[in-house]
Amino acid sequence: MAERKLKEEQEIAEQRRQDEIAERRRQDEIAERKRKDEMEFELQKIRLETEGRSLNSNSVANQNVNSTQIKPKLEIHHLMQKFNSDENDISLYLIMFERLAKQAEILAFASLTAI
Repeated sequence: MAERKLKEEQEIAEQRRQDEIAERRRQDEIAERKRKDEMEFELQKIRLETEGRSLNSNSVANQNVNSTQIKPKLEIHHLMQKFNSDENDISLYLIMFERLAKQAEILAFASLTAI
């Protein structure tokens, strides 16, 4: 009788532990999904901002066909948020940086100082 009760208590404790593990995994997955969604949102926001700036500079350049075209000086640190290792993924951050540098036509050696 006592052995059966002990066994049942162990099974209940094991089931609770399994439930806690499953709940923790579920919460981690939700947090990761939320973090990725936020990063995608920020990336899309940056794309739209740079696209808008590109369109503005193109319309100004088209108006000044006879004059010399001057590329706008964009400083990439104004376009990107600072890297936070607690919240951001370094690979995604560097991909975003490379894309912005390419869109802003920043030379490779000049982009190193922008990081």
